[in-house]
This record gives sequence, structure tokens and C-alpha cells, in this order.
Amino acid sequence: MLVDLDLNVLYTFVGDPELEDTLELSLAQEWPLNRFISLPVDFIGEVVNTIGTGGVRGQPGTLSGLGGASGGGNETEGTIGFAYHVSKFLKLEAGILLRSDLSKQVVCAWEYNFAGED
Repeated sequence: MLVDLDLNVLYTFVGDPELEDTLELSLAQEWPLNRFISLPVDFIGEVVNTIGTGGVRGQPGTLSGLGGASGGGNETEGTIGFAYHVSKFLKLEAGILLRSDLSKQVVCAWEYNFAGED
């Protein structure tokens, strides 16, 4: 795999007349660096834009999915980081999340795949 690129569109119907529905657009990439270094490391990045009151949530299983939601209006956030493949089942991730209000957050995550990687 040279680069894994994912585009996601998520529409959330809230059902409360006092709140807005949300539309979330995200573009994520994962680029394995094992061609350049002898470690099982990937460079990862994601940009998420949310329109509506729900706030940015990010995709489950990604670093920006850990950033939490902060409601209100249109929001954009970007995440860059690295993923280290401990085994074919376990991946450790770390990165920096930057929101449209210029706040920053360091995020760390782990992902366990019971089926193992493809």
C-alpha cells in the first residue's frame, strides 16, 4: 500500500427543533513509512469540517475522534501524527490536533484489531 486515503460524509439528524442537524466531512490519509525506515510506522493526517451545532467528532478509531466535541456553528480541525504497529493486532498512535479556534491538543490512542491487519 502506498497511501490509504479515506473520504467520509456523515449527516446526523438531531430530532430536536431547538438544535440543528449536523453535516460532517472528513478526509484522512495513512502513509506507511516502512519503505524509508525499518520500523512499522505510518504518517497519519486528517481534516474534519462540521456544519451545524453538533461539533467535530472525527471518525471512531482515529486520533481526531479523541478530541471531543465542542458544539456551535461551523468547525474545522486537523490532526497529524504517527502510528506505530506493535503487532498485526495492536497499533499505537500519537499526534497533534489543531482546531479552527487555534487551540491545540496532544492526543494518544491505541487500536486493537481482533482480526489482525489485512
